[in-house]
Amino acid sequence: MKNCFKKLMLIGVGTISVFLTSCKSSSEVSGDEFAKEYKRSRQFHVNEEYEYLGKKDGMVYILKRTRDTKTREWSERVISTKIDGLPTSVKMDVANSYQKYNP
Repeated sequence: MKNCFKKLMLIGVGTISVFLTSCKSSSEVSGDEFAKEYKRSRQFHVNEEYEYLGKKDGMVYILKRTRDTKTREWSERVISTKIDGLPTSVKMDVANSYQKYNP
């Protein structure tokens, strides 16, 4: 019985992993590229949405959602970079502004 449960758990975790990776693309970018996306996230865009995902293990993450103007479908991309590679002003801004929303 325990063996069967373990197999089901592995299948479930594997299925969820495949589903999540197929829905979102992920990329590590340079500090400057991340800073550019971060600045865009602070402005209103009709076909783009941004969400701060947090910091972990020396990296910072944001989620960018983009809507295709023809199909009206949304795609998602997780953008990450090393915190040490960020320009100082952006590093401080990320730390200060997002802490208000994600205590």
